[in-house]
Amino acid sequence: MNSSTNRQSNCNLPSADPDSPPQNMAQPSTSSIRKYTMEKLTDTNYRIWRTRMELLFQYNKLWDVTSGKEKKPTDVLALDEWQEKDLCAKMEILMHVSDGTGETLRKMESSNKMWEHLQNMYEPTNDAQQAHTLQALVNHKMADEQPIVEFLATWQKKLDDVLTSGLEIAPKLQKILLLGALPSSWATFRTTQNSTNCATVADLLANIRQEETMRLQRSSEPCSSTAMVAYKTNRFVKRVYKTPSNKFGGSRFNNLYCKNCKRGGHSTQECYSKPKQSYRRPQP
Repeated sequence: MNSSTNRQSNCNLPSADPDSPPQNMAQPSTSSIRKYTMEKLTDTNYRIWRTRMELLFQYNKLWDVTSGKEKKPTDVLALDEWQEKDLCAKMEILMHVSDGTGETLRKMESSNKMWEHLQNMYEPTNDAQQAHTLQALVNHKMADEQPIVEFLATWQKKLDDVLTSGLEIAPKLQKILLLGALPSSWATFRTTQNSTNCATVADLLANIRQEETMRLQRSSEPCSSTAMVAYKTNRFVKRVYKTPSNKFGGSRFNNLYCKNCKRGGHSTQECYSKPKQSYRRPQP
């Protein structure tokens, strides 16, 4: 009876006793529903994955079995309970690794063997992983046309990968790396931030988002030094940009010609001169 209870509370498996009443079949308890999602183990996230798995084992009271602190007992009743805990821990490990790694782990006799195998597989290459994640962070640069939200999300993820790998980066160096990842069009902003000395990386991230918002607002406003003038004629509308260089009649007005005053720069309908009357010979 105790073993069945432990099985449901620890690893959320259905009861194996065929004579037990199916009381949970009609109304499944909320404890049997997984309410969390976790990223599977990869080549770069072992440290954060291991921390999450340890918390998961501790919450389900499986950590002593997985870590090897609780040895396999010889008593029959205690052995039955230990095997169920070990089965739950093995299931959790296999659910949070890739299929290729799972094929190797499933042949091992206990969850402690699985855990030690993963430690031996990933921890000796810790230096290489740190170098790989740090190089990915340093080489990550923002493109001129890349949205700032996308760039900051990717840069923050790469920084998290470096920190979770066990490599410590001072906050000042983090700000230098972030400013160095900005494109050349942000040179003025980079100089300003270097002189102001932001307190934290979060402050610098907020300043970058604010600068991007201001740039978008400036780009959407019309230019005050250029006014668009529409010249309407009988057949079409000609649009001429009147700038200080050609406001008295420049190269952009050469396509307009007045047939009334015989001058360029405006159309016949816009001519201020009095129309010249054609000479007609008096009739005898």
